[in-house]
Amino acid sequence: MKLKSIVAGAVLAAASFGAMADDQSIALNTTNLITFDSVGTTLADGDDVLSFTGLGAGVYNIYITLSSQNVKWGSSVLSGGSSSVVGTISGGKLQFLDFDYTGSGPFSLSLVGIKTPGYTGTKFGYSGEISVSAVPEPATYGMLLGGLALVGAVARRKAKKAA
Repeated sequence: MKLKSIVAGAVLAAASFGAMADDQSIALNTTNLITFDSVGTTLADGDDVLSFTGLGAGVYNIYITLSSQNVKWGSSVLSGGSSSVVGTISGGKLQFLDFDYTGSGPFSLSLVGIKTPGYTGTKFGYSGEISVSAVPEPATYGMLLGGLALVGAVARRKAKKAA
């Protein structure tokens, strides 16, 4: 009887550890220089669209770090789902919080760039990384509460039997 209690306790202890979703990273590396709506011999303000595949449907927090020597990022739009917070730009970083991706088709990121003063070239390159953090869904918390309710019911039943 004591062995059963120890085994049951060990199983419950092992089951109590959280299983978090792994963060995913998508590298942004352009091996070729990108023409960014060039006009004549100078780089004009313009935009570029990047498309991504491989993410499953779900809610994600997306953080993006971009860098370029010749272009600063003016604004961005992430499509393929909905976000409660539009991407913000601070020090070359973009963020989209609670991005609800449907999982159907790729999502795309539209970047609007503004050339830096004094740059006379017609092309630029950029690199960066998209870090995608999975957000726990409400069903996860529902399962947690259901499990706690079952443990409470078993404890109450044991207390009634002992009395």
